[in-house]
Amino acid sequence: MARARQRGASWRQLAVTLNMPAMTLHRQFHSRHGVFAIGQHRGGPAPTEANTETGERLDARGRPTLADAPATSPGAPPRQQDGDPPAVLDQLVGRERELVDLRPLLAKSRLITLTGPGGVGKTRLALECLAKIRASYGGGVRWVNLAPLSDGSLVAPTVASAVLGGSIPTGSVEDAVSDGCGSRSALLVLDNCEHVIESCAELVERLLQRCPRLSVLATSREALQITGETVFPVTPLPVPGSGRGTAARSGAAVQLFVHRARSVQPSFTLTDTMAETVAAVCMRLDGIPLAIELAARQTAFLSPTRLLEDADRRLDLLVGGLRTAPHRHQSLRSAVSWSYDLLDAEQQQVFRRMSVLPGGFEEPLATALCAGHGLSGNRVWSLLTALAAKSLLVSDQAATGRFRMLESLRVFGGECLDAADESEEVHERLLAWMSDFSERLLLWTSNPAVDLAGQLDRERHNLHYAVTTAERLGDPRTPLLGAALTSCWNRRGVPRQAERLAERLLAAHPSPSVGRACLSTMLSDALCRRGHHEDAVAPAEEALGIAQTREHPTLIVRALGALSRVRSCLGEHDVALGIYQRQVELLRTLEQPTLLAMVLNRLAWKLLMIGRADEATGHIEEALSFLDSDNAPEALSATLHTAAGVSITRQRFEEAAQYFTMALTMQSVDAEGKLYNLEGLALVAMTDGQPERGLRLLSTAKTIREKSHLVADAWWNDMVQTTAERARQDLPPARAAAALADGKELSPDEAIRYALHNAWPPGRCDHPDSVLTSRQWQVAELVAKGLTNQQIAARLHISPRTAASHLEAVKIRLNLQTRAHVVTWVASTEHTRKE
Repeated sequence: MARARQRGASWRQLAVTLNMPAMTLHRQFHSRHGVFAIGQHRGGPAPTEANTETGERLDARGRPTLADAPATSPGAPPRQQDGDPPAVLDQLVGRERELVDLRPLLAKSRLITLTGPGGVGKTRLALECLAKIRASYGGGVRWVNLAPLSDGSLVAPTVASAVLGGSIPTGSVEDAVSDGCGSRSALLVLDNCEHVIESCAELVERLLQRCPRLSVLATSREALQITGETVFPVTPLPVPGSGRGTAARSGAAVQLFVHRARSVQPSFTLTDTMAETVAAVCMRLDGIPLAIELAARQTAFLSPTRLLEDADRRLDLLVGGLRTAPHRHQSLRSAVSWSYDLLDAEQQQVFRRMSVLPGGFEEPLATALCAGHGLSGNRVWSLLTALAAKSLLVSDQAATGRFRMLESLRVFGGECLDAADESEEVHERLLAWMSDFSERLLLWTSNPAVDLAGQLDRERHNLHYAVTTAERLGDPRTPLLGAALTSCWNRRGVPRQAERLAERLLAAHPSPSVGRACLSTMLSDALCRRGHHEDAVAPAEEALGIAQTREHPTLIVRALGALSRVRSCLGEHDVALGIYQRQVELLRTLEQPTLLAMVLNRLAWKLLMIGRADEATGHIEEALSFLDSDNAPEALSATLHTAAGVSITRQRFEEAAQYFTMALTMQSVDAEGKLYNLEGLALVAMTDGQPERGLRLLSTAKTIREKSHLVADAWWNDMVQTTAERARQDLPPARAAAALADGKELSPDEAIRYALHNAWPPGRCDHPDSVLTSRQWQVAELVAKGLTNQQIAARLHISPRTAASHLEAVKIRLNLQTRAHVVTWVASTEHTRKE
């Protein structure tokens, strides 16, 4: 019937054909349950071959059988029948993993729903999957495109018509599907369910109950949420993060861009330099295939560099989709607008207000931005989850209860925010919330059990946006916001970036204020981290002056902390000790145990620097009594590192290794702290007979310090370098050079995994001893010399059981069976090791 109506048939013409009143026909067609009895009006005969338009054979209920769908006339070109999947005319790129995962799910679950944001490729993935599994459904596969429907009441008759190959159904859709399937397994594909989601859910539930051999594959921007459903999220294509050359080419998003660009410009060539630009374009487009394809088509007119420069104009730039594509896929704006228009008023309000946040967000910040104007704060959480269910927010897998919005959606949401005249209000709310958060972070006014440092790291992108907004408006809260952001950048190991921002904001806001004092301490910290100790004095002293004038105790403590670090780095040990002790005295009068622990640790570190390890121990023990990994992971990590330093001075290397390992496993984002612990484990390795391992770790740390402009304390650096020189002397020059070269290639995360778990990245090095750890190689060499496990244990100062364990690990790694095989392997590699 839907097909006949699309051809222009009137209700009166259809009524005459079906021998029933036009009003009854119209009412049944638009009923919630679809058409149940068309052609079976009381008093009218059932339809026969004589009153059907196509002349196909009918089943017992007067409907064409699935096998006898209308055929084309002889010699006519084949045409797609209603219910047939659309023909696939392009190549699917980057969905190999999804295809592998999806196929077994279809065998296990009778209802699979592919969900994801608009343009992510749900329909295309479904089509590709059908091409691989269609033959396994003896009862056939029927495809129903629901996008053109404007009314949920049309879902049932549309599905029935598709199942019947375009013929007019004469009974319920359940009957049509059941008779079409028979006793054979069949698959019904419902494409684009989101705008008629309730009707789809009701129909699918009825069909699955009525037809035990039927399976359903649905695509939708939100799940059907019915019993038995398996949701299969279709996520954006992976984009290489910061790779260069070959690494940039490897991402599926880049490969899709290149493939589609060559369809409009066959001569398109991806150079290494261009690969980085294309990767950046794909990242700005969130890895959404539709957006990438639209951008790739623009390469006929614009270079990838120009596309990247104009990424903020994506909604107007990314147009010109395929002529035969649905309207919502003709442009990026249409795809996003389709989703937005399906939201109710409250959902739209939350969507556009959250669009100001470039980073993720949690309920408190969302409530601060959205509550009011008739929207209760208690409703915000349910609205956030509703938007996530509709694929307009992404749930952050790394942080429970945290969401984020894709960049293209943010751009559209920003336009909606301006159109609703809400931009000024929402930005003021954001600045107020971020200012309050910054004050709690910098002046320790919140519950000490709250890990504000961790929250700062999660909010850093939103904070950066707030700083940019405040700076543009000339807002007096800018220095305070900037201080929080520079604090984050210092901890993440980018002090040069922190220094530039602090200097710019201080120049723009010369008036003394709490915010300026906090920002000055952060500038001093950044300069110290970069080794510019003389330059760090003035901002620290200015901060202390402002704090004392305002008689602000916690601000005085912060300023003293900056000044003590400067004096310590300048070698003014007595002055630095005096400042630390003054901090401790002041903090004992305040209820700030975490802050007191941090200062006690710094005092202990200073005492360790000048050779007073015994005095440092008491301060470390007191500091540890205040700390745990939940509320202060970074402070605990730093204190454990100091404890390890004390152990090293006492030649307790195994104890030191335990402390360094514990510190490195803390959930901390302090980049400099991680480097100190990495160097600590390198130092332990070099003093424990593992010179190559130590040199690799040390080389990684050195490379990171140079790239990040981070300078270690002089006494620590001297100790590590002295130990490293001894390790180099213990090795043949070629092996020492190889170890240093290997470490230089490691990323920070790879180095940490190697330090903690001895997990050397595959393919990172080719020299033979890389197969084994240094300790395992020592055992192998001693086995080759004919020593027993007892003798090896005595030589290496380990237990016989440990020696046996190392030997077993050697045999497993090298796939060797006996000690004799180990001897042979050592002999075969000896010439390489001595090069």
